[in-house]
Amino acid sequence: MSDLPDSTFIYADKLFHIANKLEDKYYMGIALNLQGNAVRNQGKVQDALEYYPRAIRLFEEVSSSKYLITARTNYALALAQLGQVARAKKSLEEVLLMAQKADDHKNVLWIAGGIAGIYYMINDYPNAVKSIEVGIEAGTIAGDVRGVVGLMSNIGYILTLQGEYFRALDYLNKGLQQAEKIDSKSHIALILGNIGNVHSARGDHELAQEFYRKTLETLTEVEAIGDKPAIMYDIANHYQQRGNHEKAVKISEDALRMAQEAGITYQIRDNAKILATSYRELGKYKEALAAQDIYLNMVDSLRKSGIAEETVKKDLEFDFEKRALADSLEFAKEQEIQQLTYQANLNAERNKQYGLHGGIGLLLVLGGVGFRSFQNKKKDNAIILAQKAEVEEAHKEITDSIHYAKRIQAAVLPPDAMVKKHLPGSFVLYKPKDIVAGDFYWLEEKNGTVFFAAADCTGHGVPGAMVSVVCVSGLNRSLREMNIVEPGKILDKTRELVVKEFEKSDENVQDGMDIALCSLKGKTLQYAGAHNPLWIVRNGELIETKADKQPIGKYDNPQPYATHTFELQSGDTLYIFSDGYPDQFGGEKGKKYKSVKFKQTLIELAAQPIVDQKELLDREFESWKGNHEQIDDVCVVGLKV
Repeated sequence: MSDLPDSTFIYADKLFHIANKLEDKYYMGIALNLQGNAVRNQGKVQDALEYYPRAIRLFEEVSSSKYLITARTNYALALAQLGQVARAKKSLEEVLLMAQKADDHKNVLWIAGGIAGIYYMINDYPNAVKSIEVGIEAGTIAGDVRGVVGLMSNIGYILTLQGEYFRALDYLNKGLQQAEKIDSKSHIALILGNIGNVHSARGDHELAQEFYRKTLETLTEVEAIGDKPAIMYDIANHYQQRGNHEKAVKISEDALRMAQEAGITYQIRDNAKILATSYRELGKYKEALAAQDIYLNMVDSLRKSGIAEETVKKDLEFDFEKRALADSLEFAKEQEIQQLTYQANLNAERNKQYGLHGGIGLLLVLGGVGFRSFQNKKKDNAIILAQKAEVEEAHKEITDSIHYAKRIQAAVLPPDAMVKKHLPGSFVLYKPKDIVAGDFYWLEEKNGTVFFAAADCTGHGVPGAMVSVVCVSGLNRSLREMNIVEPGKILDKTRELVVKEFEKSDENVQDGMDIALCSLKGKTLQYAGAHNPLWIVRNGELIETKADKQPIGKYDNPQPYATHTFELQSGDTLYIFSDGYPDQFGGEKGKKYKSVKFKQTLIELAAQPIVDQKELLDREFESWKGNHEQIDDVCVVGLKV
C-alpha cells in the first residue's frame, strides 16, 4: 500500500507538466496542491511545504478563491503537523474569514474543525468547542452530513473532558441518529465509542462496557481500516485502566495488526504501548518486550520523519478538482488532463480507505475516539529513560517528604467528626492546589461557643503550608491560652503573634493570612475578617459583611479588627471562604469566575439541603475550571441555621 501515495504524486506531476506547457496556472495550482497532499500523506510534511505555497501563489494570480482557500488550509495543517501551532492557527483563522465571506460553507466546516484541533493541542477546550460549533452550523447549511456527524463526535469528546456529560451526550446522540440515517458504520462506531467514554468518565463502567461492546460489533462491519485501530485503542485503554488486562490485550492485538497492515505509524505506536503494559501486568514478559520494541521503533520512526507527536491531517475533497476539470473546455489536451486528474483522485480516495486521511479532517486524526496521539507523548530512548529514572527517584523522595508534610498539616485541621459534632448543619469544601496548602479551615469550641474560620495564607504548596502552621498556632494560643473570645480581638492578638514569630528571622518576612473568623452561640453570630468577607443568604438575598482591608501580618498603621454581631434567623445560610474559588480561570472564554458569579451561585445553592451543597459547589467549580489549571487553593465553609 505504500505505492498509493506515490501513484497520486505521479499522476499529479504529469498533470502539472501538461498544464505548465499550456501555461495554465489554474491546473498547475491544482496539481501542486495534489502533490503537497501526496507527500504529506507519506509523512514527508516538510517536503509538502515546497508545493502548497506555489499552489497558493498560482491561485492568487488566477483569482480562484475556492482553491486558494483549500490550498491555504492544507498549508496551515502542514504547519500544525510540524509543531508550528501559532502560525497554523493564525493562517487558519485568516482562511476561515475568506471562506465565510465567500459563503463556502463546506470549507468553513473543515477549517473550523482544523482550528478546533489546534485549540485542543494547546488545551483550550472552550474555544475548541466554539470552533466546532461554527463548523457544525456551516456543515448543516452545506448539507455535509458526514462532516457534521464527525464534528458532533468530537465535540462530545471535548465536552466529556470538561465534565459536561449531559451536553456531551446530547451532541453524541444527535450525531448517532444522523450517522444511522446515512448508514455510516465508521461514524456509528466512532460515536458509540465516545458515548462509552462519557459513561466511563462518569464512573458507570458497566454501561461504558456495553457501549464499547456495541462499538466493537459495529467495527466488524466497517471494511476500510481508517480509524479502527484508533477507536480500539481507546476501548483497550479503558479496560487496561480498569485492570482487565486480558481484554485490553485481546483488543489491542487486533488493533495493532490492522495498524501494521495499513502502515499507520502512530496507531502502531499507541496499540503497541497498550500491549507492552498489559503483557507485563499479566506476567508475559517476552511478549511485553517485543511490544516495547515495536513501540520504541515507531516513536523513533515518527521522530525521524519530522512529524510532530500531535499529528495533524486533513482529508482533501478531490471532488472539487474533478468537477472543475469536467467543466473546463479551454485547452486541447483536456481529456488527457481529466484522465490524469481522475487517476490522481482515485489513488487519493483509495488512500482514504486505507486510513491515510483523517475521516473528518484534523480532528479525527487527532483523536478518533479520544485524540490519543497528542496526549500520549513520552520520553522513550534509552538515555532519556535512564535520566528519567534518576529524576523519578529524586522526585519520589521529595514527594514522600511533601506527603509527610501533608500528614502534619492534616493534624492541625479539625477532623470531620469534630466539624459534624459542633456544626452539624455545615459543609467544608477544601481543595488544595498542591499536596499541601496555604488555605486552611479552623474550628474550636469553648464554653458552649463554636469558633470557626476559613483562611488563606500567603502562597500555596509547601511555602503556604509553612505559613499556615504559624497562623493556626496564633489562633489556638489566642483562644486557648489567652482566653480571648471576641473574633476581632482574636485577630488582633493573632496578628501580633504572627508578626512577632516572623520578626525572629533576619529576613524581612511579609507573609501572613487573610481570614474570615466567626463565633456562634445559639443563633448569635459574631464575625471579624481580614480581607475575607462574610456572606449570609436570607430569603433568596445575599447580605454581605465586608472585612477589614488589612491582613494578619506586617502592615503599616494597623488598626483593631472590627467585630460584627448578628442574630441569625431560621433558614439563613452563611458562607466564609478564601479567594481561590472566585479567582479560578475557566468557562468558555477562560476568564475568572469572579465574586458576582460566586454570589449568584451561592444564592441558588442556599435553597438546597446543606448535605448536597458541597457536591454541587464542587461540581460547579470543576465544570468551570474545565481543562484549566487550578490556580490557587480553595476553601469554602457553609452553615445552614
